[in-house]
Amino acid sequence: MKQHPLIREGRFEASDAGHGILCASYRKQERKLYGFFSTQGESGVVRCDLPEGVYANQLGGSAVRVESGFVSCKGEPIVIGVGN
Repeated sequence: MKQHPLIREGRFEASDAGHGILCASYRKQERKLYGFFSTQGESGVVRCDLPEGVYANQLGGSAVRVESGFVSCKGEPIVIGVGN
């Protein structure tokens, strides 16, 4: 992940997404890389501004669904990208 171009070139933001989940993102133009990290191992549904769809978690390849602006976090780290 450290070699990902958005980590080297993008603008970093981090915020509390609620439910003990940290949302971190790197953005550059239309490209976005999002990370959702449970700080307490808890599950929760959090808001995100990703387009609706199914994405591959870049940490293991599991499917991550975004519906109506929300993503379900199940206590495991999620990293997904758009326009990469």
